[in-house]
Amino acid sequence: MAAQMPETRLRQANSVLRHPALILGALTLVLHAYVNQRYGVFRDELYFIVCGRHPDWGYVDQPPLIPLIAALADHLAPGSLLLLRAVSALAMAATAAATVYLARLLDGRLFAQWLAGLCVLLAPVDLAFGALLTTDAFLPLAWVGCAALVILMLRSGDYRLWLFVGIAVGLTLWSKYLILYYVAALAIVLP
Repeated sequence: MAAQMPETRLRQANSVLRHPALILGALTLVLHAYVNQRYGVFRDELYFIVCGRHPDWGYVDQPPLIPLIAALADHLAPGSLLLLRAVSALAMAATAAATVYLARLLDGRLFAQWLAGLCVLLAPVDLAFGALLTTDAFLPLAWVGCAALVILMLRSGDYRLWLFVGIAVGLTLWSKYLILYYVAALAIVLP
């Protein structure tokens, strides 16, 4: 009976390790939720709050989504860094999970999926994007999501997936215009 106990635990641990997207996504979210409250409001975040209190279709230096999110977070819980930066933390958690999915989509085995997800979790630029509310919050998620959609489209031949690429690009344009360079690169590379 005692010999069966370690085997059962080993099987349970093995089954948990087969879900790197969930584990790394949750770990990314927990890390950012813990760390994002450790330092004060960044000057750009203050600017976004003020811009969001005076909504406009766009500002001189950014589209309207991030200022609206900042103003809403400040309205719901004034001074709460956790809520102010929750969108960035959620976007980075989704990016880590989506990267694992992309590695699986590219026929990466479990090790490759874990490695890809850990790279996103620990990359300094991704840590920075998830640590503050910035206009870059959605860019990594959009890039990974568009890449996965294009790969799915090319493999399946279902060109209706362009609609979802367009939706992802359109939504990302509400936070930063840089996604247009990604679209230009797709236009150059794809037939």
